Amino acid sequence: MLQNIKAPLRKLSPEGDGMHYFFGYYDISGFSGDDRRHLCHRVPFMDRMPTASDMAQLGVIDIGSGTFTALAETRAWNFQQGAMLQWYPYGGVDTFLYNDYSAECSFHCVIQSIQTGERRFLSRPVANVSRDGRYGVSVNFTRIYDFRPGYGYCNQKDPGFDVAQPDDDGIFLVDMQTGQSTLLASYRVLGTVFSMEGETPPKIVVNHITFNATGDRILFLLRHFPQKGSGWKTALGTIDLQGNIYRLRDYTYASHYHWKDERRLLIHADAGEGAALYELTDLSQDYTVYPRDFFARDIHCSYSPDRRFIIGDLYPDRDGFREILLYHVPSKRGISLGKVYFWPVSYDDIRCDLHVLWNNKGDAVSFDGTFEGVRGLYMLQLSDILKQF
Repeated sequence: MLQNIKAPLRKLSPEGDGMHYFFGYYDISGFSGDDRRHLCHRVPFMDRMPTASDMAQLGVIDIGSGTFTALAETRAWNFQQGAMLQWYPYGGVDTFLYNDYSAECSFHCVIQSIQTGERRFLSRPVANVSRDGRYGVSVNFTRIYDFRPGYGYCNQKDPGFDVAQPDDDGIFLVDMQTGQSTLLASYRVLGTVFSMEGETPPKIVVNHITFNATGDRILFLLRHFPQKGSGWKTALGTIDLQGNIYRLRDYTYASHYHWKDERRLLIHADAGEGAALYELTDLSQDYTVYPRDFFARDIHCSYSPDRRFIIGDLYPDRDGFREILLYHVPSKRGISLGKVYFWPVSYDDIRCDLHVLWNNKGDAVSFDGTFEGVRGLYMLQLSDILKQF
C-alpha cells in the first residue's frame, strides 16, 4: 500500500519466486558505479530472526531487466544491514565484498570478483570501508548481537560477554590489501574517554562506525547496554588512523547519521539544542540545526552525491506508513515524496526500514519495502522532481 507517491516507482527485485529481497543499510550504496546493477540479499523468509544455520544468497539485480544473478552465500547476516554487502572499492562495477562465517575461521570478510569468481579472504569482518578501498574498520558483531540482535550476527557467543570494557576488543583498522589488522581503540580506552561519572563502568559497544569521505577519520556511535530501569544512550566520537580519539559528544540521544565530506556530518541527535537534525563539524563543537518543523522525527538521513539534497525515511506513523522526505539545502525547501506501508512484524529486529539510498548519478533512490506482503527492492526515479528546485 502506498500513499501520495510523487515520483515514478518500479520494483527492481523479481516477482513470484517465493523469495524475499533486500539490500540493507542506507549509508552504503548498492548501486554499481555505472548505476546499471544493484547488489542485494535473497532469503526464503521474512517473519523471524535468522539462525546460525540460515544462509542468505548474495547477488546482483540488472536494473534494466530485473534479472537476479546469484553470486555467493553467507551465514553472517541480519535484516537491518545484511552481510555489509557493498561494491569494492566504492562505486565499483565488478568486485564486491561481504561478511561470512564458518566454524573453521569464524567471522571474516570476502572480496569477490563477479567476472572471474575469484575470492580473497580477510581474517576480520568489516563494518565499513574507505571509499578508496585502502582500509576497512572492524567491530565485534557478536557483541552487537547481544545489544541489538537486528544489527549483529548470531553464529557464536561473544568471548567478552561478561567483560564490561575489555582491553582486547574494540575498533580494529583493517588493511584491505594485506588483511593485517590493528586495534585502534580498545573498549577499555573508549570507556575511559567516554566515562559516566559516579557509576560502575557500564558494558559498552560500538554500534555503528563509518569512514569520512577522504578515509582518514572514522565516526563511531558508542552505546552502553541498558542499565537498571533505563535504556541506553549514545556517545559520539571520531578517531583517526593512528588511534587518536576526539570526543564529539558525551552520552546523549544520537541516532542516524551521514558524512557530508571530510569534516562535516549530518545526524539526528540532541547535540546542543534538543533532539533535531544537526550538521556537526568534526574536531570542534560547532553545529547548525536544520528546520525543526520539517525534520521533527528521527530519520535515516543522507546527502545526495552533489550534497544539494537530503533524503530520508521516517519510522512508521500511527497508521503504519513510513514517509520519505526530500529537502533542498540551498533553498531550504522540503517536500514529502509519499508514504510506504510497513508490514507489521512480531519482533522489532526483523522490521523492514526503507533505508532509502541514492544512486551514483543522484537522480534516483532505491529502498527496501514490504508493502506488497513480501520483502522487495524498489526504485524511485527523481529526475523530474529535482528539477523543480
